[in-house]
Amino acid sequence: MNIPLIPSAIKIPHRMGYALPKGEAFNPLALEEAIRQNIRYIDVTDPLTASFVGGLPKDLCEELFLSVRIGWSEDGSEWLSIPKMEELIQDTLARLKRTNVDAVLFDSPPLEAIVGKTPHAAWLESLKATHKTRLIGVRVHQYADLKLVLEKRPVDLIQLKFHVFDQSCAPLFVFIKAKKQLLIVESPLDDGWLVGNHAESVHTGMASQSTKPSVPERKAIYIERLKTILKTDSLTIPLLSFVYSHDAVGVVLPPLKTAAQFHESLAASMTTLTLRQKSDLIDFYASQIKNQPF
Repeated sequence: MNIPLIPSAIKIPHRMGYALPKGEAFNPLALEEAIRQNIRYIDVTDPLTASFVGGLPKDLCEELFLSVRIGWSEDGSEWLSIPKMEELIQDTLARLKRTNVDAVLFDSPPLEAIVGKTPHAAWLESLKATHKTRLIGVRVHQYADLKLVLEKRPVDLIQLKFHVFDQSCAPLFVFIKAKKQLLIVESPLDDGWLVGNHAESVHTGMASQSTKPSVPERKAIYIERLKTILKTDSLTIPLLSFVYSHDAVGVVLPPLKTAAQFHESLAASMTTLTLRQKSDLIDFYASQIKNQPF
């Protein structure tokens, strides 16, 4: 397995991290198992997660790397004011029973915040000066936003989605590595790609309204092609291993809703793809998805 280049200020013993997927109910047993297995990067944005961590023994809590994301209102309609962000930070610290976290990330900031046209960027920097965090970062979703962050916003951490079906940001990984920033990757491989019988949606017995394959049809086709490329019907471990194979990636946040998912993710972190398999998966995206993304 490639060893990522992680800044010396960031101590994380395991490349797998924990974050509660949006919309999922908090499962204390899943987090407890993650910590027991030496997972130390914990996203405490979720209030129940923060409260659980705050209840851990102090010596164990001090071993964890704790990050929190802030930015938008809960319904996603409003970029929050600085006083509201301060309130959220204080609430998280109170739940954690701490005076600081390891990292604070702006979650999907608007363009104005990225380029410094609002006071938010200066406020984020001020959290370091007041010792509420050691590191600051940003979570982005698109290539253009990531490129802008790399050009305009000095940060310690960057979080984004990356998996075999969305490799759009991969060309910029080399710059993240050169800047010695910690790259945190969300790889939600249970969001419909690898669960359920997609093939059932391909042939319905009804006349199609379009000659273009529907999204479920494309998913079913691509999953079958990936099984051929990887020579296996079990895709979860090799596709997560593909994410780990990128040496710019420091932490991977896989879906950890069940014990089975947790142990698959753990196995993936210790599994190495061949160079040919990795190359084939990169070619798969470039030839079949890049120019017609979902």
